Amino acid sequence: MVHHIQDDKAMSFPVITDPKDFDEQSGNRLERLIFNHRRLMLAISLLLSLFLGYHATQLKVNASFERMIPSSHPYIRNYLDNRNDIRGLSNAIRVVVETTEGDIFTKDYLLALQKINDKIYLQKGVDKAWQKSMWMPFVRWYAVTENGLDGGTLMPDNMDFSPAAFEQLKVNIANSSTVGSVIAEDHKSSLIYLPQPNAKELAPKIVAAMLAQDYTSGIFVHDDLGPIAGTLPMSLI
Repeated sequence: MVHHIQDDKAMSFPVITDPKDFDEQSGNRLERLIFNHRRLMLAISLLLSLFLGYHATQLKVNASFERMIPSSHPYIRNYLDNRNDIRGLSNAIRVVVETTEGDIFTKDYLLALQKINDKIYLQKGVDKAWQKSMWMPFVRWYAVTENGLDGGTLMPDNMDFSPAAFEQLKVNIANSSTVGSVIAEDHKSSLIYLPQPNAKELAPKIVAAMLAQDYTSGIFVHDDLGPIAGTLPMSLI
């Protein structure tokens, strides 16, 4: 067996220091295109870098839900075609308790809201784990303090309807996200929210429980729930 050993220097390519000695016809077509037009390639690379860099600054994060769903699916297309007609509707009951005098920061209003909340809570078929109102313990406020994250129930634990307790309630509301969802922005009403798959079946029971209370002066129901004895449709408002 014969082994051929060659010097590493003999295997290396010669170093060309003078561009005039460079053979412009060497290499394949791509190599000749790049090395024989260095300045042009550098200019093109610079322009591409500027172009792509400019457009990179125009990129915006878009976490739109509609861009992540299969919009070509017939069910999704049907929803998109009719979403304006069903906006705001869902299998839920929203009971709005409004005061006719002053705002919600009164003893009479909060006691009436508590009674309505408790009556609804005890109704058979209510999903108690998801009932939401000012009196429900999982409706909370949160604040970042010097000691870290602080929070508590929206309704103060020691709610004795004193001026100090009402001030604490106002502070809790300010530190929560309930204004505009559970509490009206003008502080004249609040919401009892009940996500229910059987909203139409449960609505008459809740209306009957509220009509039995002496503090109920009028009940309006959404037209989609149909006619319910003792109530008026919201379309009349």
